[in-house]
Amino acid sequence: MTILMVDDQLNVINGLLSGIRFRELGFDTVRTATSSRGALEIFSQEPVDILLADIEMPGENGLWLNRQIQERYPDTLRILLTSHADFEYAQESVRLGCFDYLVQPLPYEDIEAALRKAVHRLELDFQWRTLYSYARLCKSNEPDIIDHAVRNLFALPSQDISESLRFLNQVG
Repeated sequence: MTILMVDDQLNVINGLLSGIRFRELGFDTVRTATSSRGALEIFSQEPVDILLADIEMPGENGLWLNRQIQERYPDTLRILLTSHADFEYAQESVRLGCFDYLVQPLPYEDIEAALRKAVHRLELDFQWRTLYSYARLCKSNEPDIIDHAVRNLFALPSQDISESLRFLNQVG
């Protein structure tokens, strides 16, 4: 799993790098950028699962970046980590569908808890997409699957017939 942290202050990035236990949270890749444009460059080169971004940065701010990521990379989970407890910022982050809005100063444990929830959310999303994919595959191949089960009724030893009958009853 990949996380990208974006903040124009290197001391904030370095603090997060030293204070957050990324490996324990399931991240095998940790990227950093000091601007929104730099972040977009990273996105263009590799997939990013979670974006952790500051709001107040020179040039394009974190809300602008979140809009870009929402439009271009909708599967990326976005978290704003800012020292500005501004209601309008929080409201805009909700409109943008951000996963969380964290106000600093904040203990590293609280940031890790938010990241843990985000990782869990991504894992659940992956499981749902996988199940949906399997369901679509089964639905599109339903006649073949049923045909195979019916053929098994006549080709299997008698002890396996009950399993085929149970399957056929389940699919109607």
